[in-house]
Amino acid sequence: MVRHLGTLSCLIIALTAAAPVSAAPPSAEPSASILRDADLRTIAESFAPAHSLRAIVEQGIDVVLRTKRERDPEWQELERKFPGLTKVTLDATRDAALSGVPGLTATLQEDAASFFASNLTVAERARFAAYLRRPYPQRSAHIPVEVRPGEKVLEALQRASKAIEAGATAAERREEALFHTSPLGRKCQALTETLLKQSTPRQSEIILPLIKSAMAKGDTAGIAFIGAQSPH
Repeated sequence: MVRHLGTLSCLIIALTAAAPVSAAPPSAEPSASILRDADLRTIAESFAPAHSLRAIVEQGIDVVLRTKRERDPEWQELERKFPGLTKVTLDATRDAALSGVPGLTATLQEDAASFFASNLTVAERARFAAYLRRPYPQRSAHIPVEVRPGEKVLEALQRASKAIEAGATAAERREEALFHTSPLGRKCQALTETLLKQSTPRQSEIILPLIKSAMAKGDTAGIAFIGAQSPH
């Protein structure tokens, strides 16, 4: 199957990274003219599925920040002095990050659409999109991400992907084999690998500012919470 884990894995890695902000968070208003092409839109949505991106950001923020807070003695002391501080900062960070997801999704989808528009003919794009619209590729692209207690987000993503693959019917497995052994299937697989290699720096460039901005808003909410709880 054409693997979609690469794009989502890059997002998870960016969630855990620590780097200086180099740009403003992406706008929530997509320019999206290239996504008016139905085939390119199908391809782009398969490589940057909105539902999965939102779930990864939402649960990634919770897992990463909660883990950091639990391992920080100074933060734990603050939580003892100001009960509820962790929840306030997490809620504010999560809300701020989620407000940027539509813009993040649009940017990643436009990048994917532009890449495949430049590397596939119109006829090839139509055939690739027709393949991606089948039930199994759709399930593979729109992976449900639900992090279990003690589990990392990437582990949850891998677990969900394996479950989808294990649940493929015999007919779906035959369809997958036929597509991926075809000239177009091999070409699309090679292009997918190239896109993932090229997109890692690009994703960090647009994701890190979003996460950094959200964390700053969480810190601001935490400071305001402490101020409101402190004796005047």
